[in-house]
Amino acid sequence: MSSTTIHHPPGTYAERGFGDVGRQRTLGTFISKFIATLAMIVALFGGALMFAAPSEAATSRCGSGTCTVYLTKSETVALSNGKVPNINLGALTVPYRVLAYGHVAIAKGWVARGNCVGFTVSIKPWATQGMFGYRC
Repeated sequence: MSSTTIHHPPGTYAERGFGDVGRQRTLGTFISKFIATLAMIVALFGGALMFAAPSEAATSRCGSGTCTVYLTKSETVALSNGKVPNINLGALTVPYRVLAYGHVAIAKGWVARGNCVGFTVSIKPWATQGMFGYRC
């Protein structure tokens, strides 16, 4: 039986002259993508929240960085029928409309089952977030 020897270049990355360049580039790319994504989310939802009329029928629960909003039956039906605020966000109008009408399609599925819709939003990226159906 012959033994196989694996030859590794001598030394670590830093000793071979590479330093931490790869790691810094990856971290910098991640941070810049994270900031761009965060700015887009703030622009999309911030504009919608700024111009949306307040609704007294929906109930919400907030605590420790997480908020959950429960829509009533009539609000869920209105959402499933395409009642989405017509907000002009300039260059972000098209992504907003795509996002909004995606939620309309999901709401139609929940209304067909006789359920209402709720939304959970969290400042913690690892926490559960999104749209869900519940018995109302």
